Amino acid sequence: MEYQRIKYFLKAAKTQNFSQAAKELYISPQALTKQIALLEEDLGVKLFERSTRNVHLNEAGIFAENKLRLADQMLEDAIRQIREFAAKASGKVRVGFFSALPKEELITPVLSLILANFPGSHMELKMLELTQIRQEMTEGGLDLAFTNAKKTGETAGRWCFRTFRFRWWFPCTTHGR
Repeated sequence: MEYQRIKYFLKAAKTQNFSQAAKELYISPQALTKQIALLEEDLGVKLFERSTRNVHLNEAGIFAENKLRLADQMLEDAIRQIREFAAKASGKVRVGFFSALPKEELITPVLSLILANFPGSHMELKMLELTQIRQEMTEGGLDLAFTNAKKTGETAGRWCFRTFRFRWWFPCTTHGR
C-alpha cells in the first residue's frame, strides 16, 4: 500500500469531490480515481458511494478516513520529531532574534557567548517579528529566542524566560519553572 494513495484518499474524503481534490493535489481527476480504486483494491473494500453527480464516503470510508487521518497525523508528527532530533544531534542551534533588537550591543555578544559555550555547534539565525517568533517557538522551529517583549498572552505560559536588559525565551521542559 502506497502512502501517496492514502494522502489522495484523505483529500478526496475531505472534499467529497474528486474533481476538487484532484485540482488541490495537482493531478488529473482520472489519476485520482485510479489511485482511489487501487487503494480500495489494496484494502479490499469500497470507500465511496459514487453517482454521476457526486461521491460521498460510505460506512467503510468513514471508518477508513478516521483511522488513516490519525495514522497520517502520527506519521507527520514522527517525521517532524525525527527532523528535530537530527537537528539537535547535529549540534545545530536555531536562534531567533526580534528584528528591532540592537545588533552591536546585544546580538553579537550573545552569539559569541553561545559559540564559546558550545564550540562544536552550528547556529541557524533568524531575524523575525514578534508574531513570527511566537509561531516558531510554538511549532518547535526555534531552540532559543531573544525579544524585548513582556510575558503576556496565552503563549507566554509555554515558554520559560529570564529577564536581564533583554528577554530570552526557550521551550519549558517542566511546568511552572
